[in-house]
Amino acid sequence: MYDRIRKVPKYNGFFFSPDYTPNAYPRSTAGRHLSNMDEFLAVARESADSDICRVIIDLDRYLHLAEQGFRVEYQGELLVAEREV
Repeated sequence: MYDRIRKVPKYNGFFFSPDYTPNAYPRSTAGRHLSNMDEFLAVARESADSDICRVIIDLDRYLHLAEQGFRVEYQGELLVAEREV
């Protein structure tokens, strides 16, 4: 899927969300200490075929939300975030 999206001109140079350039990944501070953009792009390319790759991306999303003050729960295959008061 990423490969198809990548070929659409309006998404050229973007990854996951048109609001963020590839340099925005990993999203979490912890992820940036452990990895870099190139590794995350490689992980994302393989994520459709690999449970561990999907988990790495989900963990980065979880950590980013937690760092931004959200209470995050993982329900099924969905992250649910609620801003803590």
